[in-house]
Amino acid sequence: MSTKEELELIADEIIGYSDGSFNIEWGEEYTALSLEEQSQVDEMVFEAIGNCDACGWHFTWDSMETHSDGECYCWRCYEDKIDEDEEEETDED
Repeated sequence: MSTKEELELIADEIIGYSDGSFNIEWGEEYTALSLEEQSQVDEMVFEAIGNCDACGWHFTWDSMETHSDGECYCWRCYEDKIDEDEEEETDED
């Protein structure tokens, strides 16, 4: 049985490896955990990272933007969405 601190370290490593990647890098330490411990690590990881609603890549929540449409985007997709919105506004005029 791993301690809470050990699980937090594993989660931090997963977050570090997965920020800016398409797939979450679970790693060998994670797969060696019991299902209960994996569930705890899952919660820690998904509290810190999520996937962009446009491109699907994983980023920390702090680095993503929520658009007025309610979707959460990485910085690149958010800029593209803003550009699209501006183009639509221009086309409507």
